[in-house]
Amino acid sequence: MAEITTTFYRNLLDEHDQAVYNSLMNQLMHYQEEIVIDIPHESLGKIIQSISWDIPLLFYIDFYQGGAYYQKGGKLYTTGHYQYPKEEAKRLLEECKNWGNYIISKMPSGLTEVQRVLWLHDAVAKNVQYDHSDKVHKGQDIVSVIRDKLSVCAGISKTFKYLCDLAGQPCMVVIGQLNDELHAWNLVWISGEPSFIDVTNDLKKGMFAKETRLHFLRSSAQMQGYTWDKSIIPECRLHNQSDVVREVYSPEEMMKAAKICCFAKSLVLHLHLTPPPKQKEILRYIHQIKLHVPLLMTKKAAYCLSPPTIIFEGKG
Repeated sequence: MAEITTTFYRNLLDEHDQAVYNSLMNQLMHYQEEIVIDIPHESLGKIIQSISWDIPLLFYIDFYQGGAYYQKGGKLYTTGHYQYPKEEAKRLLEECKNWGNYIISKMPSGLTEVQRVLWLHDAVAKNVQYDHSDKVHKGQDIVSVIRDKLSVCAGISKTFKYLCDLAGQPCMVVIGQLNDELHAWNLVWISGEPSFIDVTNDLKKGMFAKETRLHFLRSSAQMQGYTWDKSIIPECRLHNQSDVVREVYSPEEMMKAAKICCFAKSLVLHLHLTPPPKQKEILRYIHQIKLHVPLLMTKKAAYCLSPPTIIFEGKG
């Protein structure tokens, strides 16, 4: 898969500030102590924050450290602020790249877009716990997930974006609020259509709990309690129910959801059954669904065991 980087926030800047963004990013990547850029039209802070959200691998930059700057001859001079000494940053960068490449190497071949994004969602959810320590700026980057396995929404959403970048899946970090508290989650494009994903709220909540997929592929209307800048973030409509996710708690609910949503481009059924079904049972459910819902006969069926999930995708 070709690696891409979705620079959504860079694209919101005008042409001049995109050049400033590029110059600033290049100097930060090379650990420059003194940064020299053209005077931007937007605030420097906004451009720096755009880099933070667009490029998860620049974790070693202290984006929260304000610095003095001065203007001279049409240029702006400021200081680069870094969280780690250069050699340690290089070592951590290599560690993050190795982790990302390892995760991608384990992705099964032949997955559809929905299956691929679901697999990446689970890869993050299974590798991190939420950090409740309430330390300032703790867990704001991908190192907190990759090295510490303990992070908050900012680090989790950046890590998910990083894996999507590696997998060639367009993705961005969304900054907003959840129940009036600052929060970060993601937006992905599947077949050109945007959908929200909140991996943080799908983490397991308790020692004996499991991660869920309750916040996977959601429309704007389904994001109750969330607020974000709707003037810049694309609306997620899931046109014609192109991607439908349902939580089912009995075989009867599973069959009902399959009948109601059989026209969807893709249908994801999360099976909250007790005890959790094994492979033979899931295959039997797939067979029964296709017998009772003929429109699903022509769709490709796939499944996961942990957590138990059935996915129908393709032209019905």
